Amino acid sequence: MGCADVERIARLVLRDYGLPLTLRTVSMEPNGECRIEFADAVTGRAVTSVGIWCDAKVSPYGVRESLKRALQVVG
Repeated sequence: MGCADVERIARLVLRDYGLPLTLRTVSMEPNGECRIEFADAVTGRAVTSVGIWCDAKVSPYGVRESLKRALQVVG
């Protein structure tokens, strides 16, 4: 799974759950982990950075669910 796929999924999670965040960066680590950074939608300040697994074995659904858990989304 590439950065563009993870970025698209992250933007969909933010939109679908109405989270007050914006996506800052998505970076791929050599070990199969993706580091995704978010900022506050109002101030633009960095809020959180989460790491999820996004190697070739992980489905888009798995990335979405991991991201929801990391952001503590209920629903």
